[in-house]
Amino acid sequence: MIAELLDLADRLEVRTPRPVEPMPVHYFIDLAGTGEILDITPVYGSTKEKSGEAELGKLMDCPAYFPLKIKNGTENEIQAAGGGGVSVAEAGHGDVREIFCTEIKTPKGKQPKIAVIEKPVGKEAEVPEPDEDAGGQEDEADSADQDDDSDLAAKKGKAQYYRHEGWLTRIRGFIDSHPTSETAEALGRFLDAKYRLTDPAILDLFHLPDPAKADKDAATPEEKEKARENATKARNAQLKQIAGARFTLRIDGQLLLKKHGEFQKWWEAAYAKERAHILKALPLGRDGFSSLDDEGSKRLTPVFPHVPGVPGGGTYCPLASFDKAATRSFGLEKHTLSMSLTTTERAAAALKWLLQDKRSRCTLGKKFVAIFWAVPPAKDAKPCPHDFAALLNEPDALQVAAARARLEGGCRRRHGRRVARRLRPPAAPRCRLPTPVFS
Repeated sequence: MIAELLDLADRLEVRTPRPVEPMPVHYFIDLAGTGEILDITPVYGSTKEKSGEAELGKLMDCPAYFPLKIKNGTENEIQAAGGGGVSVAEAGHGDVREIFCTEIKTPKGKQPKIAVIEKPVGKEAEVPEPDEDAGGQEDEADSADQDDDSDLAAKKGKAQYYRHEGWLTRIRGFIDSHPTSETAEALGRFLDAKYRLTDPAILDLFHLPDPAKADKDAATPEEKEKARENATKARNAQLKQIAGARFTLRIDGQLLLKKHGEFQKWWEAAYAKERAHILKALPLGRDGFSSLDDEGSKRLTPVFPHVPGVPGGGTYCPLASFDKAATRSFGLEKHTLSMSLTTTERAAAALKWLLQDKRSRCTLGKKFVAIFWAVPPAKDAKPCPHDFAALLNEPDALQVAAARARLEGGCRRRHGRRVARRLRPPAAPRCRLPTPVFS
């Protein structure tokens, strides 16, 4: 499967390192040059297939955090930067906890609660260590929740303020390195204002339905009650959506994450520096999957990069795990599998593309997601643009044949008797489908 994903990465022309990756953005926070919030604008990138309505969210090139780090208290022990109940802030975009230091809780059957995440008293916000065994646990939260890791952390009682602190650290890194930039000045003033969603003026920018005003056009008491009930449901649904949404910033109409902008260039340099630091801690070795000659292909990694969008995996679910005692060879510890950092980055990038491409994935309930892809024989050809996930919803070929026989009358006379014609079911299409299924 690793070889198939590497082949797909080559066809997609995936290059490493990958400081910027396609990620969904649901809202723009529009700022003035003074850092004041002018508006919060929803972002639409596609339409729903069945209803044709605009679908909230658009894939944009966003800074991605480097997935590996050196474990605290050690010199060169590598572990995943996120997952297992730990969320890592990313530069220039984030959720309501990271940007607004606000948590929206949406318990089933109860009214949503909006509260500021308080800083721990008398100490710095500590980033919890990832629980490496938590990535495979089933997600018991509602399937609409977007951030499984934060939910897992909340269940374990871990304070969430570190998420906001981590996002502030990212933005301040850009501000400190660009002291004369107008963008940096606006971002600094935005941080100083400490905007929170508990402020009615900020929450009003989402234009939430107001149950108190929903019944003004209703004539009867029953209609008034029904209008308030519908407005309450719509408000709760939108708050739940906001709780799992991703935000980025526009300053004087200019997108912070614009391609080749100063913010993106700064992040590419910061990402390269962090990657180089980790490379020095990785052992030299021969990659068993690739013959590339870059530095990342000469260093073996014991940790596979995180893969989002896997049920129960939160924001960290490895495709390959080779750090358990049962899979180690004597004396090699975590480096039994000769897989380099570059190989893991390329395979993870291909898998992320499949999970984001609607034509290549199919969610089977809450616990499974299947991915499909087909490739032409030519090595340099792009993946076939067919919607293989839709094939699962097609009717059975035998049922189609029987229906055709009924519709066409499918009969002829032989020796005075009516005899039904037998129709052969259509042949199933054939193609090479490398298909992993995650659970």
